[in-house]
Amino acid sequence: MKKLIYLFIISMFALTACEPFQDPDVVLGSTPSTPEFSIEYMQGDSNTIIVKDLSAGNFARVWN
Repeated sequence: MKKLIYLFIISMFALTACEPFQDPDVVLGSTPSTPEFSIEYMQGDSNTIIVKDLSAGNFARVWN
């Protein structure tokens, strides 16, 4: 019986202590613009492609 009481008390603390935190002062800004790029195929070499990034204002670029 003591174990059930302890389990109940612990579960009540766990359920009431887990509220999400929100900071109202954080501003994320607008969404980034649509990416723009150009593609060039190298003549004579069918395995080489040149991709150029023409976008402006984006903060991260990942090429895979």
